[in-house]
Amino acid sequence: MQWRITSAEITAIKSGKSPYLWFMKIDPKYFNLFAGTVAFFALISIVFFTIRYADNQRGDFIETVGDGRDLYQTWFFDTSTGDSLRASQFADKIVVIDFWATWSGPSTESHRILHGISDSINSQIVIIAAAVRDDKDSIEEYASAYPYSFRYVMGTGVFQELKVPGVPSQVVYAPGGRLLDVRVGYKSPEDYTLLRNTISDILMGDSIPEIQ
Repeated sequence: MQWRITSAEITAIKSGKSPYLWFMKIDPKYFNLFAGTVAFFALISIVFFTIRYADNQRGDFIETVGDGRDLYQTWFFDTSTGDSLRASQFADKIVVIDFWATWSGPSTESHRILHGISDSINSQIVIIAAAVRDDKDSIEEYASAYPYSFRYVMGTGVFQELKVPGVPSQVVYAPGGRLLDVRVGYKSPEDYTLLRNTISDILMGDSIPEIQ
C-alpha cells in the first residue's frame, strides 16, 4: 500500500502549518541557544576524533618502529658528503633521528632546542636530521643558514615506511642502540625537558628505563 500526501497536506506544509513539521519548529527566542548548543557539541566531537586519530597515528608509528633495531641499521643519504650513514655507526653515542622539514615551522623551532642540547654535550650525541619532502638544494640552503652540528640526510622514504604521523618527530637511542623514546610533535621548549633529563641521567651513568 502506497502512502500519499494529499493536496491539502502539501498546502499545509508550504504554509508551515503541517502537523508533520512540529518537530522542526523552534521558538525564535531559543534558536540562538539551540544553534550554539549544536555547534558546541559538533566542536567537541571534532576535537575528540582529531585527538583520537592523532593518538592512533602515533600508536601505529611506535608499533612500526618496534624495538628500533631496524631503524638503527637503516641507511640514509648524507646530503653534505654524498655518502650513506646509519645510526649504528655512532654506537658509542646518544643518537636522535629527527624527522623534520624546512617548510615546517615547528621543525625549525625544535631544531633550536635540539641544537642547544647537542651543543652542551657535543661529543656525546649525534642528531641525524632526516628531511622530509625536501630536495637536496633546500636542505643545503637551510644547513648553510643554520649551521647546527647535525648530520643532514634525506628522510622521505623512511618517513613514509615508518608511517610517521608528522614532523617534527624523533626516535631516540641510548649508546649501544637501545631505544629510549619515540617523540611526535613540538609545541614548546618544555616538550624536550624529559629528553634533557634522560640524556643527563645517561651521562651520569644512571640506569635508564625505556620511556617510549
